[in-house]
Amino acid sequence: MTSCVGTESSLLPLQAPECAAPFVLPTGHVALIHDANWASDRLEFSTEKWQANIRHNLAGLLTDRKAAWVAFNLPVGRVMTLSRHHRDVEQGGRICDLRDVGQVVDLVGTGHTEAIDLGPIGLRDAISSLFWRDVDLAMGAVELYCNPAFKGNRTVLFLSEWSRGELHTLSDWAIEDQLGSSRWTTLPDLQYCDLFQHRDGIGKQYPRMAGWRSGRREAADTSKYSLNDMVAAFKWDALVADRRMTSEVFMDILPNPLGVTRRPTREFGALATV
Repeated sequence: MTSCVGTESSLLPLQAPECAAPFVLPTGHVALIHDANWASDRLEFSTEKWQANIRHNLAGLLTDRKAAWVAFNLPVGRVMTLSRHHRDVEQGGRICDLRDVGQVVDLVGTGHTEAIDLGPIGLRDAISSLFWRDVDLAMGAVELYCNPAFKGNRTVLFLSEWSRGELHTLSDWAIEDQLGSSRWTTLPDLQYCDLFQHRDGIGKQYPRMAGWRSGRREAADTSKYSLNDMVAAFKWDALVADRRMTSEVFMDILPNPLGVTRRPTREFGALATV
């Protein structure tokens, strides 16, 4: 087994155990494997018995927090997030706000039994909480990694969970000020996402992650930019799909019949226009 996320989401596969799981889980089931051995004890549970959009504390079921691997079979579009710490959501808060929960791993459903090795992402023997929900993968996602080369713990921003055009803070998230690499391969053509140095959006800004470029849609080492791992907020939005904007945005593949003046702006690894 080499991947944990199928082509339905196009997210980069996280490292799986060397040997594929010798069993097939029923749909909606997740299993935490005690040791790095498929014959080891396991804690298995189902989304049918665990309410969606609720943080569930595993302290009573996983007293020693021992879990080397995780196997899962979730429908396409269903995501379960496992975290190092348990924290209830405050009144009016978002279930996807990952403040104070430490490192996380997102189990993204493919409709098949998948598996992840929790060691390389810093979560071996560390799982204490979970929540699950259904997301709209068609709206795109942004992957943020703590280390260069898409290694270390990963935070995924599923854009369907975050309001368009608003600044969202990464305050006290595991990824805050730890950004080493990023990917935005799933962004639709007219969407973009900006990362900011400070929680209030003031200060330096990373090059824009845009869905309209036909070239590279990833940054394997963000230390090449002047921010040196500093990231504390993000905002995503979409361009207006009118004739003028389309000719500007797609200037690399379409003619510019209106003769508009284009103002360049930085992107990761390329120039874009806004």
